[in-house]
Amino acid sequence: MKIRKGFVSNSSSSSFIIVGVTLDNKKANFKKLCEDYLHPSANEMKTYTELVCCGVELKSKFCPKCGTPSENIKGVTNYEDMFMDNYWELQGIDAHTGEGVDGIIIGRSLRIDLEGDVVDVDEMIKEMQETKKLVEELNLSDEKVKLYCGQTY
Repeated sequence: MKIRKGFVSNSSSSSFIIVGVTLDNKKANFKKLCEDYLHPSANEMKTYTELVCCGVELKSKFCPKCGTPSENIKGVTNYEDMFMDNYWELQGIDAHTGEGVDGIIIGRSLRIDLEGDVVDVDEMIKEMQETKKLVEELNLSDEKVKLYCGQTY
């Protein structure tokens, strides 16, 4: 019989524990998230602006359907792409997406090394309560703040 001590680590994966809320990608207000937390510059806004006319993103100087010149078309900012590309810049806030996650988890990662830490329960409870309060103050969702655990690959 084999006895395994500790956790088995796979170098291509990492574990996470986040206190937060899940935002459905279809319902999340990415414009508000970007404006409230990322504060994009005019250049960043331009980077994520797409020229769309007649429901088609322009790839040339004219709309292929109606012929309107691209300089006469107001751009549409893709806030979802902007947020997903830059959420790691949020101060004190973490966001997690990926396999096994429906939408995006926004909150704060707990500072726990799952492969080596002995955790002081009182300290962990204190950190979880502080994090819960922080997430609630963000007012991102009516959803209850939860503890999310998982692994990314």
